[in-house]
Amino acid sequence: MLKTRETRVEERKEEKRSEKRDRILRAAEAIFLDKGFHAASMNEIAEAANVSTPHLYNFYASKAALALAVQLKMGQETFDALKTAMSAGEKNPSCQSIFDSRRSSLMLTIAQSRDKRKD
Repeated sequence: MLKTRETRVEERKEEKRSEKRDRILRAAEAIFLDKGFHAASMNEIAEAANVSTPHLYNFYASKAALALAVQLKMGQETFDALKTAMSAGEKNPSCQSIFDSRRSSLMLTIAQSRDKRKD
């Protein structure tokens, strides 16, 4: 089936949006790991991701929503790295990053922040 021009345009837009979302998540993870959840600001995450702060809010409504997306991304990376290591049957260097204590600390901080909002 041939794709229409409109379909190709929409696919390119979605690809660019996905790339931008990935860039935001990478920037947020780096800043959260470096500064911690509470000290990080949406402004500096936007700057690191090379997007405007209002545009960042088009992707994530709040810092908590962004932190949850980072937490999900880190969880998926952990799962993928462990799955790869287990299938290789040997110690995999890519697994070393998942044992960075700052990742665990950040995940706990995010979980605690979510629990406090429920109270």
